[in-house]
Amino acid sequence: MRHTLFGVQIHDYSREEVLRKLRGWLGENRPRIIVTPNAEFVLAATKNPEFLERLNRADLAVADSVSLRYAIAALGPGLLINRYPGVDLLLTLAKLAADEQKNIMLIGGDPGAAEGARKRLRDTHANVSISVHDPGKVVLNNHHVEISQGTLDEIERIKPDIIAVALGQQKQEAFMEALKHQTSGVKIMIGVGGALDMISGQRKRGPDWMQTAGLEWVWRALIEPKRSNRIASASIIFPIMVAREAAKEQDFIAACKRVLPEVLKQLKSK
Repeated sequence: MRHTLFGVQIHDYSREEVLRKLRGWLGENRPRIIVTPNAEFVLAATKNPEFLERLNRADLAVADSVSLRYAIAALGPGLLINRYPGVDLLLTLAKLAADEQKNIMLIGGDPGAAEGARKRLRDTHANVSISVHDPGKVVLNNHHVEISQGTLDEIERIKPDIIAVALGQQKQEAFMEALKHQTSGVKIMIGVGGALDMISGQRKRGPDWMQTAGLEWVWRALIEPKRSNRIASASIIFPIMVAREAAKEQDFIAACKRVLPEVLKQLKSK
């Protein structure tokens, strides 16, 4: 199933369906790109047509945040049944790599995050092959990035099956799309944002009850005040944009009625 939210496509697959796709892609000889849209992605895409098109060219786009579940319910007619946070999807890929004897390369992240994530993943999956690469300064210029020859040489040397790119939204998606046309042998690329920081322990995830309730943004605002503006956009501006769209369709009351059951459902389960 597929939803479209302000032009951004969101795939609605169960975790079992996603796992089947990942297994299949690891057996193919073409690169696949995975993106994990959240409210910040959608807001950015409404202002940046190139980013919107890049997201929609991805082979898999899974909802990273519960706010997309509420927005899709509000604007109807369908409901988002499944979401798959990027950090959880990366953990799934690590287990799959261990099971299938594939190797992973982690690119980017805050200083020390990729190495910390590598150690944590190896603690869980002792036989998985994981390498770490610092791409240096990656600049997004006119919606595109230039990948250094050193990075391309390292990828050619390691020959990873899976690459996880942690450069932040827009930049990591541009990086993956550029890399897709400059290397061979890579099966899956995924943009993981701050997932390496979370896996390494450098950035703590919110308590389970906050994750369940979709309130992890409150936790991030408390522990990462420098991201307050971005978090405010996702938690305040995005809901306002959704409400305006519902009002434009003269469907605001009906939208509220559709969202309430989704909120209650979210509070009861992960």
